Amino acid sequence: MFEVVLTSFAEQYDLVILDTPATTEAADAQILAARAGAALVLARRNHTLHAELSAAMQNFVQSGVGVLGSVMNEY
Repeated sequence: MFEVVLTSFAEQYDLVILDTPATTEAADAQILAARAGAALVLARRNHTLHAELSAAMQNFVQSGVGVLGSVMNEY
């Protein structure tokens, strides 16, 4: 069912954004990014450790998921 909805959105819109829990807290981000084809990684200023950000990006790349970039929030 989710695949049908995601495919429908992809046909109707130029960009579909899926918000997930942090990659360190759940596997949702990896699973959804693999289905979406790419990931945009967000990092919280003064909270996200460099090692966590690097590991998240490396996990996406190793899974064959393209990383579009990263965004720092709560600036």
